[in-house]
Amino acid sequence: MGECVCPPGSDAEAEGDEKQIGTGTKSTGGSGRKGSDNLPRGGSKEKKILGFKCMCFNAQSLRNKMSELLATVTAKDPEIIGITESWGDEKISDAEFSIPGYGMYRSDRKSGHRGGGVLLYVKAELNAVQVTFNSQFTDQIWCKINIASGNELYIGVCYRSPTAAICGNDNNSLLCHLLKEVQGRTLLMMGDFNFPDIDWLTSSGQTTVSQNFVDAMEDGYLTQHVREPTRKGSILDLVITSEPEMIDTVSVLGPLGSSDHNILEWTVNLDSRVYQSDRFYPDYSKANFTAIRQELDSVDWIKVLQGDANMQWTTFMSIIRQLETKYVPPKKLSKGKEKAPWMTYKAVKYVNKNIRCTNDTKAKDIQLTSKLLDKQRLKLDEIKRVLRRN
Repeated sequence: MGECVCPPGSDAEAEGDEKQIGTGTKSTGGSGRKGSDNLPRGGSKEKKILGFKCMCFNAQSLRNKMSELLATVTAKDPEIIGITESWGDEKISDAEFSIPGYGMYRSDRKSGHRGGGVLLYVKAELNAVQVTFNSQFTDQIWCKINIASGNELYIGVCYRSPTAAICGNDNNSLLCHLLKEVQGRTLLMMGDFNFPDIDWLTSSGQTTVSQNFVDAMEDGYLTQHVREPTRKGSILDLVITSEPEMIDTVSVLGPLGSSDHNILEWTVNLDSRVYQSDRFYPDYSKANFTAIRQELDSVDWIKVLQGDANMQWTTFMSIIRQLETKYVPPKKLSKGKEKAPWMTYKAVKYVNKNIRCTNDTKAKDIQLTSKLLDKQRLKLDEIKRVLRRN
């Protein structure tokens, strides 16, 4: 798959179908080279990650564009950088691709053909760990980081070559298998997928290969966020997530050096409400109002409320909040009938239409049954009258 150049860490454990690789080690298929990570040493505090800036682009040979990349990184200061078509090979050392302050995850093309290759840079403070999946799709690299509420965000960079002679005839199906394999995980996926014929407004492809890719994305409830062309009027470079709300807008910037692909820039918003399964609010129906009144009666308000009106209001609300925490028990917030994040409004419309049709059918069945019962009663009454006459 590729190799990781990042700080030494603890041993990793296998997790499901994925293979987790401890930091500072190489994954299956790696070149085995050791490079400098340019990262600070020593212990670091793990912090709650709620968002970060990302960049992604097709470099078309990164080796001769490192000076432009370092200048761009200095100006933009992203936490995540994804690069496709790095054109890395065994003659290029990790040190030539390294960026100070970032862990580097690298996968070079193994077919012997020039080109391809992917790189993923992650800031040291995010404490990323490399992972691999079973799919043999070429040119992919993955890591994961811990985010809010103890969840894990899987970050991947992929490059799909449009030439079957380079990567094999089954590479497109392997890509769909990869999408199926990562299904159910919190996901950020980026790269050059070379599908110029896909209309992302209607989610439709003009070829079987592209439509299969769109179908695989929809089956996995994935969202594609790029809406502007990234190369010569076509959307080739994509940003894909498992949550529609994870990204607001993907900006399309200028190219890096002589590359004919534009740089993509966006911010990942990991709002805790998206991942927090247990949300609470104060349940005043079970509050101890007697204790609250007693404590409020014991307050010397003339002495406590000092300063102007704003200061007095702040002091008053502080006391109320303390009493609320002390005497009002929390209650878990029910999700109710909120729309699922992977459900589009069009899908919700069709679901509601289906429910209405089902209810109408049930109502018609009940009405029809009622009419049949009335007819049976009339026949029974007629039989009774005949029997009485005889």
